[in-house]
Amino acid sequence: MKNIVILGGGFGGVRTALDLGRNITKHQLQKEYEVILVDKNNEHTFTPPLYTIPTLSPQNFSDETAKNLVTFPFKELFKDLPIRFIKDEIEHLDLEQGVVHLHRSKLSYEYLVLALGAESNYFDIPGLADSAFSFKSMNDALRLRQKIHDLFEHKGKELRVVIGGGGPTGVELAARIRYELGISVTIVEALPSILPGFQTDFIQRITDRLKNLGVGILVNSPIARADKDTLFISNGVMVPFDILIWTGGVKAVGLAQEMPLKREKRGRMEVESVLECLPNGTDLRVYGKIYAIGDIACFYDPITKQPMPQVARTAIEQGVIAAKNIINCIEKECNPTNVKLQKYNYTPRHYPYVIPLGGRYGIVQIGSKIFSGFWVWVFKTLIEFNYFCSIMSWKKALVSWWRLARL
Repeated sequence: MKNIVILGGGFGGVRTALDLGRNITKHQLQKEYEVILVDKNNEHTFTPPLYTIPTLSPQNFSDETAKNLVTFPFKELFKDLPIRFIKDEIEHLDLEQGVVHLHRSKLSYEYLVLALGAESNYFDIPGLADSAFSFKSMNDALRLRQKIHDLFEHKGKELRVVIGGGGPTGVELAARIRYELGISVTIVEALPSILPGFQTDFIQRITDRLKNLGVGILVNSPIARADKDTLFISNGVMVPFDILIWTGGVKAVGLAQEMPLKREKRGRMEVESVLECLPNGTDLRVYGKIYAIGDIACFYDPITKQPMPQVARTAIEQGVIAAKNIINCIEKECNPTNVKLQKYNYTPRHYPYVIPLGGRYGIVQIGSKIFSGFWVWVFKTLIEFNYFCSIMSWKKALVSWWRLARL
């Protein structure tokens, strides 16, 4: 048996595993190749609606009930497919020998897919990591929820929430908390506007909506340091808080730093259009074929010359391409004379990005047009339903979609 090992069960990892599993079944290669997905959690987290979790009442939604809204066990997703799931943590990668060392075991591989995602980047700001709640995982969302509701019982509407970082996550979270709980929410952004990288008209529409909700916005406000109840801005302004949430940046996971692969300045793996990783030296030889997808990968858009954004759609599309290239290599191995080794290239695509902003309301830009309101929120839920249908049966997808749509 030859192993295809996928590290990480986010959007890219799950897409790669499902496509490989289905193709291995199709070509009847189950006795020759095994797909193995490794993750430290038992379930795949659908992160786009994670911003809704902190405002759900613990009296109406237990932790388990809230968790089931956006998480899906890997064993259920991979049922009836030649995919083995291993819950474990990665300790070391020996890329020269082709071995993944886990906490409890080790795996050899012929093909390796790095889909490890990213972790919070606190940019070495003094006190920030100790003072702020991160917001990357389901456990982060549940911890934040407990804190918000514990303090809300004592302080009520006087509770003050500050969100560091005005990207999509920070904006969505701010709107949801303000709309649902009516408490003070302030976004602190280091750059001249929230949502850096988006078009000016789109940013203005979202800014107007946030202000109408009563969300405070501080731009041009890089954080100098933080303590247990105050943010100190570099211009001397002090921002008091009861709860501080950090959504201001991510970086490559620590494991990436030890890999002998070519990396960009933030530690992500630089990949070419086939999504294969490159050795960081001409004299280095790595075993097998190694791919990087999603947040851990850095692929430069050939038009803009900028790295592709770290969003779900990018990871999913890269997972599709990685799976296609691996399957084609396998077919070539099985039929050396009859199969041409074709390489599939990842082509960047830019999709509309829907920003939900409190209640059943959203804003989206499609081409040069900006749309807002209830029907944009409906459009967002249809995107979610489409994703669910891609990873599970339509019946299960419908149930999952309906649970989220009611929040």
